[in-house]
Amino acid sequence: MFIGMRIFKTAVAVAISVYLGILINLDSPFFAAIAALITLQGNLVDSFSMAKYRLLGTVFGGGFGLMGATLAWSNPLMIGLGIGVIIFLANKLKWNKAIPIASIVYVSIMLVEGSSIYYSLHRVLDTSVGIAVAVIVNMAIYRPYSRDRVMKVSIDLVEKFRRTIKLFLCTKDDLCMTAVEKELAVLEAELPALKKEARMHIYRAEDGIDFEAVKEQFDALYQNLSMLAAMGHGLQLKTEMVQRLEDLYGLELNPGRNLSDKDIVFNYHLEIALDLLCQLKKTFNLPIHEKQTAEG
Repeated sequence: MFIGMRIFKTAVAVAISVYLGILINLDSPFFAAIAALITLQGNLVDSFSMAKYRLLGTVFGGGFGLMGATLAWSNPLMIGLGIGVIIFLANKLKWNKAIPIASIVYVSIMLVEGSSIYYSLHRVLDTSVGIAVAVIVNMAIYRPYSRDRVMKVSIDLVEKFRRTIKLFLCTKDDLCMTAVEKELAVLEAELPALKKEARMHIYRAEDGIDFEAVKEQFDALYQNLSMLAAMGHGLQLKTEMVQRLEDLYGLELNPGRNLSDKDIVFNYHLEIALDLLCQLKKTFNLPIHEKQTAEG
């Protein structure tokens, strides 16, 4: 069974957090381990964001809990009221992601027996250790950039679109878009993190690729292929299109005669699809022409 890099790094971060917790005699290495587990995300942007809200929520909930414990709000009614205030204030401050941890810390302080100040300070310390370890591990071991993932997905998409078009023209099978739809969904999910990476100057883009424009080209390509899929097989190709497909893919097809309006529309969408595919190949420095292969 293959163990992914994120699984490996999470295990390392948790182990280090527990070890450090024992070494420096933290009040509860458990909370350091939980902080590391939650903070270590699939990319640096999400890790930084999770670290920020985890620490913010701990401090906010700890401070509010300390105030509540000092004022003896330890009855269920006041605890519930306090949770409501925390949620209200966090929403006002746009700290929505900090609400769960702030609420948990608040309730734990309100219910703890002993010094509330001691408990509050140690929760912040425990959490800080776990957060710091997770961020350092994520940066030190195979640093995960969203841009790398977007680049890989984009190149995979170009290949999947190429194969989809070729199989559709070479066979009588329906145009299957499942593979490209899955990759497009991954690309859509990764683009927000990519934008945050750019704003935070986490990476330096040297290739000058505009992935927003790339995504628009992929969407346009998908739309044109969807039109071809709806029109189906049995349509005739114009002479220029036959020549282009031979040059691009080595396909030996016969041109049609007396093309109908439907044939003309089919050729129109196919031409746009090929133009977009060629543009994307140029963007990623992929070969424009290819030899016909047995696998299609």
